[in-house]
Amino acid sequence: MAVNPVIQQLDALVIRLYIQPKASRDQIIGVHGDELKVAITAPPVDGQANAHLVKFLAKQFKVAKSNVTIEKGELGRHKQIRIVGPQCIPETIAALLSPSSLKLQGC
Repeated sequence: MAVNPVIQQLDALVIRLYIQPKASRDQIIGVHGDELKVAITAPPVDGQANAHLVKFLAKQFKVAKSNVTIEKGELGRHKQIRIVGPQCIPETIAALLSPSSLKLQGC
C-alpha cells in the first residue's frame, strides 16, 4: 500500500512532491508513487524552479509565499514542503485528505 503524500499537522499541510521542471504548464498532476507529482514551467537552474514552485503553490493554496517552505530536497526533484494556514485546498490534494478536513475544499 502506498503512503499518503499529504500529511495534515495542526494548521499546516506537509506534502511530499516529485517535481517535473520545464513542463509546458504549471499543474498538480496527481499521485506518483509515494509523492504528488507537480509540473512547473521553470528550468532547474539557479533555484528558479524552487522559487517558481513556491509561487505556484502559494497561489494554489491562497497563502503568502512566506507560508510555503521547502523542508527537504532543495537541490533535487524529490521535495517535502510545508504549507502553513492553507486558505484553499486544490481538488487533487483534497482527495488525499480525510473527509473531516475538507472544509476548505473547492475555493
